[in-house]
Amino acid sequence: MFISERFKFIIVEASAADSAIEYLFVEMFLNESSFVVGVIYRPSGNIDNISDLLSEIISKYENIIMGDFNLNLLNSSIKHSVFSFFDNFNLSVQTNAHFPTHFDQFTILILF
Repeated sequence: MFISERFKFIIVEASAADSAIEYLFVEMFLNESSFVVGVIYRPSGNIDNISDLLSEIISKYENIIMGDFNLNLLNSSIKHSVFSFFDNFNLSVQTNAHFPTHFDQFTILILF
């Protein structure tokens, strides 16, 4: 994640160097408001392995913007699992359905 030095921010959560999932969440301050921006790198495997992390972050912060979870949403069973998983956290899943990031898959953007 790159943040220009023009912006005020603090790191609120970061993965350990030996963590299986890499993540970084920062609180950004803009004018009189703040919001949390997070990035997660999830290696291939079960999406449930980020459940505890998301539960902790969501319980602490009101506004969260996240990014790519490395999931193939062209596979209908994966897509159903992903949407159900994020529905449990009351997160809205927005996809870029017209422009795949790889030849055979789409990324997802999660907005809270």
